[in-house]
Amino acid sequence: MNDITKPVNTNLSIDNTQINPYQTPRSNMDNRLQAMQQATNNSKWYQLSGRIGRLRYVAYQLLMSFILYIAAFVAIAVISALTGGTSDAMSSLSVVVLVLFMIPLIIFNSIIYPKRRLHDMGQSGWWAVLSFMPLVNLIFMLYLLFGRGDEGINEYGAPPRPNRKVHYIGAIGTIVALFIIGILAALALPAYDGYVERSQQAQLEQIAEMEQMMME
Repeated sequence: MNDITKPVNTNLSIDNTQINPYQTPRSNMDNRLQAMQQATNNSKWYQLSGRIGRLRYVAYQLLMSFILYIAAFVAIAVISALTGGTSDAMSSLSVVVLVLFMIPLIIFNSIIYPKRRLHDMGQSGWWAVLSFMPLVNLIFMLYLLFGRGDEGINEYGAPPRPNRKVHYIGAIGTIVALFIIGILAALALPAYDGYVERSQQAQLEQIAEMEQMMME
């Protein structure tokens, strides 16, 4: 019998980049800290907490304003249709509707969103009261618009997610929509005033006719 032997490969190499005997072992705490630093929060525009960056601060404020303005406009239009456009009833109900829709607008745009933006910069949310101080609120608004947020997690939670195209499109689209709504409102107000005057005149004529018929 022939003794058949296989050649031994003597060119084996070890990847030193994968095995490092001098590397400091990583503990579970280190892994958790690294995961926390890389974490982001998934808070939405309607939530009361969660850090938001500069772009989301602008986009969320515009979105909230757009939604509430549209809702108020629809509510006033419904009131006008139900009351027949009479000035006394409509003016009273319109004031009530505007107050009801302005309350959440003020709460979110002057308290909630500034608080969330302050938390992104590692500041206390109590500084949001500066929104109600004349002149000071202008400087405070610029600080919220241009202040850089903390990188990584801070005492108020994880940083916001990276901005996406939808946030840029939403911010620009909402600005354009609000501009168009303002133009339409400016054009519609004179026509609406004329409609109210004609409606009041028609009612006065009807009352006069009824009085004349009763006298006959």
